Amino acid sequence: MQCPKCGTNNGTEAKFCSACGNSLPEPQSTPASSPTSPFASLSREALAPATSAKGANGTVILACLMAAALVLAIGGGGYWYYQRNTQVENPDLKVGDRWVYMSNNHSIESNRNTKLTERFEYQVTAAHGDDIELTKTTLDSTLEVNGQSRQQHPVPSVGKVDRSTWALQFPRSPVIAGSSVPFAFPLKVGKTWEYSFTMQLGSKQLTRNLTARVEGWEEVQVPAGKFKTLKIVRSGTAIASTPNGKSQPFALSQITWYAPVVRRYVKFEEHSEDESNSERSSVDETLIEYQIR
Repeated sequence: MQCPKCGTNNGTEAKFCSACGNSLPEPQSTPASSPTSPFASLSREALAPATSAKGANGTVILACLMAAALVLAIGGGGYWYYQRNTQVENPDLKVGDRWVYMSNNHSIESNRNTKLTERFEYQVTAAHGDDIELTKTTLDSTLEVNGQSRQQHPVPSVGKVDRSTWALQFPRSPVIAGSSVPFAFPLKVGKTWEYSFTMQLGSKQLTRNLTARVEGWEEVQVPAGKFKTLKIVRSGTAIASTPNGKSQPFALSQITWYAPVVRRYVKFEEHSEDESNSERSSVDETLIEYQIR
């Protein structure tokens, strides 16, 4: 050890300098160095198990999926609630509103097989509150009887329609008893109603007793476009009576797809069967064009 006063070198165990007698400082012990670890410079986070980061990512992804599912469930539930509780009011019909339909009517009576194919137009020609004047014009008409067909040229017919029910009343097929209620506005999913009426069809009378129910919302594609509609199902009986007192009952079923944006139905189907469950008649109508004021 070197003397700090005179610079003389002394032994490592010496407490005093051998040259000048100066007191030498106590030797400082140097702690033994531990072997250097290859991971000494790594942080605690870096030394954490490798699955921690992966697990965290997985947890985040799972949380996101659960949140998305919750949003979809809430959104779907809200949409279902909206559809179940939305009311459709009676249409605001205006002069100039028009609808063009394609119709196929097939009926079987005894040995007579009749098919009528028509393209016809309904147009609002006058409006006074709930009393609406409606003109029906047949644009094309082909009648086929037992395989023989011929063109028809019916004249336009002017009738009335009740805006609160969309019930039609034409002079050639007047309602002589009861009331026709094809639509009991306001319409709402689950709503039901019953109605009965008798029509005069030439020398015959036709009585219909029906129960209607709004089944739900349904998207329907027709030639006029794709529409969100209320599907209305009707079922019941019909009785055709002749002047000689004969009558024939048959089962009747109808489906109507009513589109609020069109203010009328875009598709209609009707089927009837006699007591032997044989089809008596069928009707289908689809909207091919329309114009709303």
